[in-house]
Parts: sequence; C-alpha cells; structure tokens
Amino acid sequence: MKRTLTLDPLNPWTVKHPRLNDDEPLKTPSHKHSLEEIIASAYIADTLGVLPSLRDVLLKGDANHQSDAAFDLGRVLVVYEHDQGWFHPPDRIDGDIKKTNLLLESNERIIVVRSRINAPPLPFEHPRCILVDINEKTVKPGLLLTRIASALAPHVPEPFAKRLREAHGEVRKLAEMAARELHKEICPDYEEKVRQRRVLLDANGLQNVDTSRLVGIPLDGLENTIAYLMIELGLTKEKVASREHLLTLNAENNLKPTVAYLTSELGMTMEKMVSRFQIIGEGLDTKLKPIVAYLTSELGMEKEKIASFPRILEMSMENRLKPVVAYLTSELGIKKKHIALWPSIFMKDVEKDLKPTVAYLTSKLGITNEDIVNLRLISRDVEKDLKPMFAYLNIELGITMKKIASNTRLFLCDKERLKHNYAYLKDELSMSDAKIKSQPQILRCDKEKLNQRYAYFKYELGMSHRQIASQLQNLGLNLEYNVKPTVAYLTSTLGMKKETIASHPSIIGSNIDTLKKSAAYLISELGIDKTKIANNPPSLLDVDTLKTKVVSLKELGFDEQNIKACVQLLWKDVEGNLKETFEWIRYETEIGDDVVFRNPSLLLCKLETLQARYRLLQTAQIPMHMITVSPLRNIKIPKAEEVWATQGSLLMNAKDRLKLLNDA
Repeated sequence: MKRTLTLDPLNPWTVKHPRLNDDEPLKTPSHKHSLEEIIASAYIADTLGVLPSLRDVLLKGDANHQSDAAFDLGRVLVVYEHDQGWFHPPDRIDGDIKKTNLLLESNERIIVVRSRINAPPLPFEHPRCILVDINEKTVKPGLLLTRIASALAPHVPEPFAKRLREAHGEVRKLAEMAARELHKEICPDYEEKVRQRRVLLDANGLQNVDTSRLVGIPLDGLENTIAYLMIELGLTKEKVASREHLLTLNAENNLKPTVAYLTSELGMTMEKMVSRFQIIGEGLDTKLKPIVAYLTSELGMEKEKIASFPRILEMSMENRLKPVVAYLTSELGIKKKHIALWPSIFMKDVEKDLKPTVAYLTSKLGITNEDIVNLRLISRDVEKDLKPMFAYLNIELGITMKKIASNTRLFLCDKERLKHNYAYLKDELSMSDAKIKSQPQILRCDKEKLNQRYAYFKYELGMSHRQIASQLQNLGLNLEYNVKPTVAYLTSTLGMKKETIASHPSIIGSNIDTLKKSAAYLISELGIDKTKIANNPPSLLDVDTLKTKVVSLKELGFDEQNIKACVQLLWKDVEGNLKETFEWIRYETEIGDDVVFRNPSLLLCKLETLQARYRLLQTAQIPMHMITVSPLRNIKIPKAEEVWATQGSLLMNAKDRLKLLNDA
C-alpha cells in the first residue's frame, strides 16, 4: 500500500507521519531535541519549503546517528547539527569530529552542516562538511538562518538553492509556532521543567529572567551556574538578570575556565572583571583567546593593557578590531605600537566615528592625514566635541586657524577649564589678549600650576612681568622636571647668573640634555670659555646646528679664534642674516674683510642699521681710514641723522663731524 503524508486540519503545522492505516500510532522524534534546535530546523525547513514535514525532518535526523535534523533534497541529504556552547564544551570536540566523520562515511549523499554557537571551533575540514561559527553569546534564528543559507546554497540542487539564496533574517512566526507545538509533544514534561526553573530563579531573586531558554539546561547545572555567578563572583541579581545568557553557560566547562584565563593569564583583577562581567560569557576559545592573540602578536599590546580595558574583549575582531587597525595604519600612517597604547580607540567605528572626525579636521583646519597621529583627538565626536571647541577658540577668543591647527590638543580639554585659565591669565596675571592668542597651548595648563610657575619666575629668578610675558610658553613647562633642572645646570655648571637667565628667558625652554651636549661641544671641541657662554646665553643650543654654523662661518673666512672671540655669532642665522650682512660689507662697502675678522661682533648688528650708519658716515664725508668698527656699531640712528641735519654742516673738520655723530 502506498504511504501518503496527511496534515491535521486542526493544526496544519503538525505532520501526521506516513502510516498504513489510521490505527498506526504517530511516531515522535527523540525527546533529546531542544526547543532551540527545533526552531533552527523549522527556519531551515520553512526556507526549503518543507515546513509541513518538520516531524519527518527530525525523525530523519534521529535515524542518522541521532543528529538534530535531516533534509532529503533528492541527490543530497543535508544533516543539521545545532551545537550550542553549553552542550558542546572543549572536551566534546573529539566526539563532534568522530560523529561528523561517521555521518560522512555512512552515505555519500550526506552534507553535514554544524552551527557552532558560542562553542569552540571544530578543527575539521571536508568538502561535504559546512561549519558555521557564531562567536556570539546568543543568535536570533533569522540571523542564524542567513548564515546557514549562504554557506549551504552552493551545495544543494534547485529549486532549494534559489530558496536559500533568497533567505532573509526576518522572524518566521509560522515556523516558530510549528517548532513549539512539536516540542511540546516531544517533551510532555516541558511545563514541569519550566515550573522547576521558575522556582529556582525566583528563589534567587531572578524573577525577570525568561525560563524558556533554560528548559534545555539541566536543573543541577543551572543551580551551579547561579551559585557561581552570585556567590563566588559576587554578581548582583540585577547584573545576572541583565545578562540572561550567562545562565545558559556551564560553570565548570565555561565560566570557571574563562575567569581563570582572565585573572591568571591576563592578570585582570576581580574588581575589573566584575565591572565588565559580561565578558565571562564570551567564548574562551572562539573569541577571547583569538582576540588576545591578535592584539599581542599583531599590535604588540601588553596583556596588562588589555586587562585594564576589558571592553576590547567584547568586540568583534572582524567587524571592529581589524577594520580600525587597517584604517589607522593604512590611511593615517599611525604605528601599531601607538595603537597598542590606546585600546579605547576601538570603541570607535571607522565609518560612523573615525572618518567623520578626520574629515572635519582635514577640511576645517587643513591638517593632513599624516599629521593626525593623536588617537585621543580622532576619537573625539565632531558634533559634541570638535565643533563647539572650535567655535570657542576661533570665534569667541579669536585664535587664528593656523594656531588652532598647530595646537590640536586644545580639543582634548574641557571648555570650562580653558575659560577659567583665559580669565586667570588676562585678569590676574595681566597678560594681553594678543600674547595669550599667540601661545594658546598655555590655556591647557592647570591654573594652580600656572600660578606656581609665575611665582617661581618672578620671585626666584627675579623676572619682570614683561620678561615672563615675552616667553609665555615657559608657563607651560613643568617646574620640577623641566625648569628647575635647567636653571640648576645653567647656574651651577655653567656659572650663569639668575639675572642673565631672567634677561634671556627663552633659554629656560631649552632641553637640558641638548644644553649639556652643546655646552660640551663648545667648551671641549671649540675651546670656548664657559664664562662666555654664561655671559652670552644662546636662544638655541643644538650640537648639529652649531656644527653646521661653524662650517658656514669657516667657509666665509672665519677661523676658530674669530669664532671664540665672538661666540654670539653661533646664535645668529649664519646662512641667512649673517651671511647677507657679511656679503654687503664685502661687496657694497670699502670696509675690508680683515676689519670684520678682527671685529666679528660687527655682524651682530642688523643689516638695515649698518647700512643707515654707513650712509650717514658717507654723507658726513668721513674718510675711510677714520671709519672704524666703533661708529658702525655704536652710532644711534635716527638721532644721529637728526643731529647731523641741524649741526653737521657747521663743522669743517672731519674729526669733529665724526665726534658729533658718535656723541649723538
């Protein structure tokens, strides 16, 4: 007699199994099927167009080595295994591989599909085995279906392949209803299991936790998990209830190994771990270890840094970590070792956060991608942080775009703090608006530290208000680590007086190591007496720069004795102003080179001043033999010009005319 499939007219989603007559009992699938795996199987069946045969799908799974489901699609038999992490811990990997091999060897038509949901990866490859790894704590049936469908479609015949290609992640209510009805039949004690778990949850203050997802969890296992979470780890009932998926994890196989790894391997404190307790629900082998391996090997991030920022372990490596690293390194040229120092940058999405911020900085301030290296800066929000701060700095304070672009750290400050510091500098320290705007980085300093530094410069070094204001950036230097060590070296080692430092405040901003190396070069290699350095402090002391200047001076004809006689030549721009002055004297005047070599200090004068003095001496008809270095260096312009205009023509003697100009 031919068997036919018939539907129950009262419940079209429950299939009556083929039978010879109406007296034949309806076959029931194994009671080991969980509700979650039946729902997943129902979604697949609905997509393939065989939902009315859901009972047969489960029965075929039972017949194929107690698998979860089996779909007969003609030339292929798709066997589905729903591997949830609770029931498939690491110690079941060998058993899963053995069963997969058994299925593949039993029938060449079989294609095995295994969904590994928060379960350790299966180290297994076979052309007829499809592994779908879900590295999430929970997964919606629709999303799981799309992952399965895209992987399975190339392996099945039409029209099933087309159905799979067109599958979407929407909720399939009919499939869920069919699955729940069949599950009730398979597990007649379902309601009792729900009641037992409800009692256990209520007793632990977890009244808001849904029991439907916990029915498949052994009662004693659920009890152990609750005890571990709330007693051993000290999680509150509110925290546990907010992360229900933790209750689906086995305390011995999942939670304890994860906690041991976080605390022992990464060195994470219990307090830090509990503050981000949800990470203990992440798959140890499927997510945590791979992320740590990537961060440590690829970026060189220290494990202590990872432990200090546990949220990074919750992120998707493929969707967040790798894209952020690729963007920062490829597009902005930021080194991986710098990324490793700032793990919170991974809180930002490339498309939604980082790119808009970089676009604003480059288009608004004209900063190039290569100049954007501060990870704190590019992690700022355009609307909440950057635009309000720019409006304050540029519009309210009037700081130029160029100054803002060169002081982007201002965007990292609190606006109210900047306002207080601006008011303090202007009202209490009497700094002008122009001076503050010229050194806007000073606004970032702490007000108390600004006061301490101002007091030190004024009372300890004896600086006037004008001298402090002339080098306002010095107020941004750390007293203990920068200023005091530099002052101690200048006074104790070089013998520089505090009054000299006060009259040359720019030297305070010099790096002390640079000062030491440069002073050693001047004293040891050039033989310059340190008292000359102490009496004529440079504005810049850099060994390489000094050596370059010595070479340039020698090319002009100066020897080391000339340089030693006027060490200030080294503080001048040799290739610029000094060379221009020297060439004017050489080619435009009758003053000989030997006069300059004997009196190198002449080159310290401004070229415009020298030219004015020289023209005045020529106008006064002073003979060349009487034009010594002294008048060229000392005649005061324009006062001497005024005196000459009123009295010069009355003097007939050249010596008297020269005396008149000198006295002026």
